Amino acid sequence: MVTMTHYWHGGYDHDRDDRMNKSEMRSFLMAYGMNYNRISYVMKKMNKNFDNFIDSGEMEQWFKRKNKRSVFETSKMNRDDSFISNQSLGGKCNGHADLCDRRYNNVTYACTHNAYNSVDDNYFFANQYKSILSQLHHGIRSFMVDVYKHPTTGRAVFCHGGYITDIFCPFGNRNGADVMRPMHRWLKEHSEEVITFIVENSGYKGITRCSADDIEKEFTSAFGTEILYDPTQALYPSVGGNKRPINTGQWPTLREMIQNNKRVVVITSGEIGASWNLQHSLYVRETDWDYSYREQMGYTLHADRTTCDDRCAKIRQKNFDAQFHTSIINQFLTFPIASPELAKQINFPEIIDVRLDHWYQKRHIRANHICVDFWEVGNVLHSVDRANEVDKHPFICRRIGRADILKKYCCPSDIWFTQCSASGYCNKKKGICVCKKIWGRGFDCSVRKFT
Repeated sequence: MVTMTHYWHGGYDHDRDDRMNKSEMRSFLMAYGMNYNRISYVMKKMNKNFDNFIDSGEMEQWFKRKNKRSVFETSKMNRDDSFISNQSLGGKCNGHADLCDRRYNNVTYACTHNAYNSVDDNYFFANQYKSILSQLHHGIRSFMVDVYKHPTTGRAVFCHGGYITDIFCPFGNRNGADVMRPMHRWLKEHSEEVITFIVENSGYKGITRCSADDIEKEFTSAFGTEILYDPTQALYPSVGGNKRPINTGQWPTLREMIQNNKRVVVITSGEIGASWNLQHSLYVRETDWDYSYREQMGYTLHADRTTCDDRCAKIRQKNFDAQFHTSIINQFLTFPIASPELAKQINFPEIIDVRLDHWYQKRHIRANHICVDFWEVGNVLHSVDRANEVDKHPFICRRIGRADILKKYCCPSDIWFTQCSASGYCNKKKGICVCKKIWGRGFDCSVRKFT
């Protein structure tokens, strides 16, 4: 077995002082597949002189102790110096091995618009059925959130609408850190996932607009700073390799982000402060978002297919830099508010896929964040898998929206008292959901089985 000294400068001793602090050691152990809950225990056992630093000698002693090698052997540490293999990452990055060596902006992510604004969390005029934590668990990896400065507490709160008739966030608001803290716990348990927050600083009237410090306090309270991706910091892409700065106009790969535990990307419109808080206008190019019906996006619906003109690929900003930017496709309708009925018109693959194809043909780059309302309606995750050119995840049929009295866990339609059209069929065991494809109706087998 190759000794740990051989790997010491593989990228985790960031300051090259021949010892690891708690943060460095935690990143190292997580990258090598150790359960997060065992890390504190292992570090205490290694740290014989109780100085909160672990040197190479202490680590070597740990490995030589009887019956302790098995903790790390499962991570296949007797590999070469090239890089941590797919096996040490559980074989997958964001659910697929094929995504590990792609750069962050060469991957497509399912995104929820106003992600926190859910029926589960008792918001009026919701944009989603299930909570943001449920979205994370079932495969959503990008989250759009609106923030306002609370007039009483001064904190940045997640809210949609701001002041309405001089009432602050009348439909509900929550402190940003309270929403995100459970997501951090989830990420600790799922160390191979990279997620993104797209933050709209929506305040107005002066007192409701957040400062950069207001927003950043919520994120650091929820996540700390260790897990937040910072383009000014160096990542260590290979075991035994030299550190490489990544603020050179290219994103890192998912593998690099996971190995270094830099797995939360934060992109904010408006004022920014911390180097991990990325400026929306510099990093993002996105489509328009104020659509009331499909034809405004550029769609034309035919009897057996749908087509998309250049409006489907229209962007709001100019000077698109394909090497460093990330793109957002706003795939939702608002008339006058978001609704499941509107999601049925826009969320299924026959609509999404043609837009993504046209975007690529027009822009010659990948669409990154596909943002939808009521993501449970339709199959946005199937469209994401298709865009990433990976095998589709298994899905399960489920009940959404109106009471499913006549047929359980089937497809939504416009027929009262049921969500399945007369010709609809749903096999929960196999995860097969079939409905007659009538434009304006959707179908629902979209919840990914997280494995």
